Amino acid sequence: MYLPTKSFESPVSSMSEDLLDRWRLAKDVYTIVRETPRDWSCRIGIYGKWGEGKTSLLRFVETQAHSDGLVSFWVNPSQAENADGLWQVVLEAFIDALDREGILIEEVRAWRVKFLAQKTDPLDKLAELNPYAKALAGFGRAAIKEWLRPDGEQIRKLREKLHANKVVVFIDDLDRTHPTLVPTLLLGLRDLLDLPGFCFVVAFDDEVVSKTLASVNSAWGDGKAFLDKVLDFSFSLPKPKTD
Repeated sequence: MYLPTKSFESPVSSMSEDLLDRWRLAKDVYTIVRETPRDWSCRIGIYGKWGEGKTSLLRFVETQAHSDGLVSFWVNPSQAENADGLWQVVLEAFIDALDREGILIEEVRAWRVKFLAQKTDPLDKLAELNPYAKALAGFGRAAIKEWLRPDGEQIRKLREKLHANKVVVFIDDLDRTHPTLVPTLLLGLRDLLDLPGFCFVVAFDDEVVSKTLASVNSAWGDGKAFLDKVLDFSFSLPKPKTD
């Protein structure tokens, strides 16, 4: 079994490993996740430079979420090269989480088996299998909107399973994502993925992302106002002390 090499930059998961005093802030973030009404969605930004503990903070929030029985999954948008690839990354992560929880509807499960068995087939042939194939075969916003619509079967089943709980989505490395995809994902969180009971915790360097937004569309000014429109709450990591 391969074990990743530990280093000073390696993210941590437990309070005993917290040398940068991030657990306290993680508790504040999780309080928002826990107290947000179940029929609402929320979007929380975690701002910090590379190596300042953003991923560790997300892991601390995840630890608290798991202790309360919440479903969670991670998305790394830097893996995507275009908009269709971005939504594919999001959906694959979501389906993996549902599969782990045993609440994946059979149509999606059957399609996944066919997809894995026929990976060499053309995408248009895979898309003929059923509507769920279209979402993961690269059909973009329209497909993911259909697949994750609030009154759809998968979301209904998920909410029945969760009862009073929520789904927490952790999005890391947004500042390493292709510049044209940054506003696509952020707008998607506000409009496309505005699902009741979903909380999105997004970690990134706000200076890098703000400059990216400004370079994509000058009408967004310095990009900070754009972030304020998308995110309900934001937290900046305090600078690590020398000791």
